[in-house]
Amino acid sequence: MVAVPTKVYENRQSTIGLICHGSVPSLHAFASRRAEHHSRNQQAKTCRETFRRHYERGFFIHFAMLPHTNKGRTMRNNNRQPDCLRPISIERGVQYQADASVLIRMGNTHVLCGVSIEEKVPPFLQNTGRGWITAEYGVLPCATNSRYRRETQGQSGRTMEIQRLIGRSLRMMVDLATIGERTLRVDCDVINADGGTRTASITGGALAVRDALQKLVADKKLEKLPEILPVAAISAGIVDGTPLLDLDYAEDSAAETDANFVMAGDGRWIEIQATAEDRPFSDEAYMVITTLARRGIAELFRLW
Repeated sequence: MVAVPTKVYENRQSTIGLICHGSVPSLHAFASRRAEHHSRNQQAKTCRETFRRHYERGFFIHFAMLPHTNKGRTMRNNNRQPDCLRPISIERGVQYQADASVLIRMGNTHVLCGVSIEEKVPPFLQNTGRGWITAEYGVLPCATNSRYRRETQGQSGRTMEIQRLIGRSLRMMVDLATIGERTLRVDCDVINADGGTRTASITGGALAVRDALQKLVADKKLEKLPEILPVAAISAGIVDGTPLLDLDYAEDSAAETDANFVMAGDGRWIEIQATAEDRPFSDEAYMVITTLARRGIAELFRLW
């Protein structure tokens, strides 16, 4: 079995990493023995604390001996660790004529998410009392390292797939029967693309949808704010044998395994897209990147 680390702790002789495997009762003792064998003081304490946090969150893990990873490959842009998100910022009200807008920046990926409220619904929802949330996605010509062609002759399959994913995800936020017969149309335009544009669109789009619903209440078009389920998304993958959270373009293009995760604020999954790019991945590898994604999305929910 190939051991795939989620987080690396190094000493002079070896590297200790985490893999998702093993039976629960013996894990703590096994982790302690490994940690104490390789470091007597602070490192042992750190390893036991890491186990405790994962155990309490339901991630059953044990420590395994791993060969040294390539430090040049493990270290990422801006010295980012494998389990760290890129720098994130949110700017609201960028488009003053939109009903709501959010500019989300995740590293060098910048997506402008604007919401238009339309007092009508698609034909299949007319006279049902239910509303609709849908999304459109696009990449501006200078967002990529070579000019991205405007889709004037029709949308590509990639564009349609991404905007359907965004729409499906955002519809999980609210009971559509509580927003009236109206449509919230979310436009996600990529200003700068450096990987993770679809997940950034979902995270930023969800925040914009919440703002649009608040505007409906402020404008007295809704009596009260519907119950809203936060939604966020992130990518994770395996690059050169190392699991990484929130892949940038260089990492994504070199990934052996690439996955996108969409989660609701209560911890349930909305959608998971995982693909083997180089060779099939194991259950253990899948559980590792899922754990990374859950951790990253938990950080994104702080934006709420």
